[in-house]
Amino acid sequence: MKEYPSINNPPNFDDYFYGFVKYDGQHIRVTISRKNGCIKFGSKKILIDESTPILGESINLIKNKYEKDLQCILKDLREQEADFYFEFFGPNSQFGQHINEQHDVILFDCYVPKQGIIEPKIFIKKFGHLHIPELIHQGKVNKEIIEKIKKKEIENVGNEGIVFKGQQDRKTQIPYMFKIKTYEWLEKLKQYCNGDQIKFKELE
Repeated sequence: MKEYPSINNPPNFDDYFYGFVKYDGQHIRVTISRKNGCIKFGSKKILIDESTPILGESINLIKNKYEKDLQCILKDLREQEADFYFEFFGPNSQFGQHINEQHDVILFDCYVPKQGIIEPKIFIKKFGHLHIPELIHQGKVNKEIIEKIKKKEIENVGNEGIVFKGQQDRKTQIPYMFKIKTYEWLEKLKQYCNGDQIKFKELE
């Protein structure tokens, strides 16, 4: 099961990008087979099952909400299996912490063997009829747009911010990605970390 790459690139002002709402939760990776459905689940670092505290809840959520549709898409793509990436979150989830409340999952990316992580344009075309992050921006990015995102002056910007995804690097098979966080979210993170700079950088 392919790990999702860290998004730590600097902003790129030269290329064409798709900006999606970033949800504040924990990402779940799932291997889905065209024939057998969901066959393997994992968090960012470990495999999980239904007995896993908190994150185990994501398994039935993903199966009920996405499994059949993603099997159909695999058939359409003529692929036997692929890895899919979801965010697991609730209304009060923050910095990877969750409370006892109703949670949800949202599909945000897909890795196809021999093709890599698919480009955002294709992701929207193939998966846009499902529940995916809202597209906030499409086109080039500049400093003015970034500042508006940080200040939440663009409509429907999430509490955490925006992830920008561009064209796939044919060598790494990963689209160029960078993220812009809101000032509000960063201030809350600063308070949460209470002076722990290592923790702040890890969660930022």
